[in-house]
Amino acid sequence: MTYAPASLKAAQVYLRERTSLPWVSLGIVGDENHRGGYHQGEPNVPASDYSRDESSRDETGLSGAAAALDIGNFPRLRELSRWIVAQCQARTPDTRDIREVIYSPDGRSVKRWDRLGVRSSGDSSHLTHTHISYFRDSEARDKVSLFKRFFEGNQEDDGMSWDEKIDLITGQGVSYSGSEWPARFLVASNHYYTLKRTQEILAEQKASRLREEAILAAVKGVDAKAILARIDQRATEDAARDAAAAQRDAEILALVQQVGSGQLAADEVVARIGALLTGAGE
Repeated sequence: MTYAPASLKAAQVYLRERTSLPWVSLGIVGDENHRGGYHQGEPNVPASDYSRDESSRDETGLSGAAAALDIGNFPRLRELSRWIVAQCQARTPDTRDIREVIYSPDGRSVKRWDRLGVRSSGDSSHLTHTHISYFRDSEARDKVSLFKRFFEGNQEDDGMSWDEKIDLITGQGVSYSGSEWPARFLVASNHYYTLKRTQEILAEQKASRLREEAILAAVKGVDAKAILARIDQRATEDAARDAAAAQRDAEILALVQQVGSGQLAADEVVARIGALLTGAGE
């Protein structure tokens, strides 16, 4: 008999609290009308069913657990559905276990995002609910964090949305743990506040250094005009360095995305990123 795994039940409980939908509108285990598909687990999934034979992640992860969640109609369903698909397309870490999303972006048409690129349609029942399938090998992994980002992402202390955070730090020469990383990775990996505070500290140190240089120049008898010119010069140099770092970060992000899309092999991308970080070939 198919059972609802703890990870999906946790997501179900969270969504009920946020949407006030009845339990029946947050379905996990399929009823008698579901033969096969991600709402069913073994032994109710035939060997030829798409929910197990199109991905090795499904075949090796098959158990008695359902691997899908339906979200019924509530005022923000369209917005939530479009946002989830956008996060899947951006390959954020908390969507890596999602196989497909069947939804209506406007209440008139039905669309299907499929990570495998195999399927593109859905029936009309999805005009009023959104279906999310997860690869079966993710049974024990968290399913709540993605929804928390949607419902709580704008409630952070700084009042910024996740997209605004990405815009803020993308292309600013991001350094984390001694290495350069794409800013979008840091945001998605919940390192945003670490990065933000680091940038604030660096900005404070830069301002302090400029003040100290101005004071030192004054002590040495340099006139005020020369002091201001020196400060402007340093600011220009810093801006040029930041611009170069921004370009490098953008190139690294583009390379990482090409690995995800299969355009470049991982070894080649690692080599290219290494060249960017060491300045080789300049």
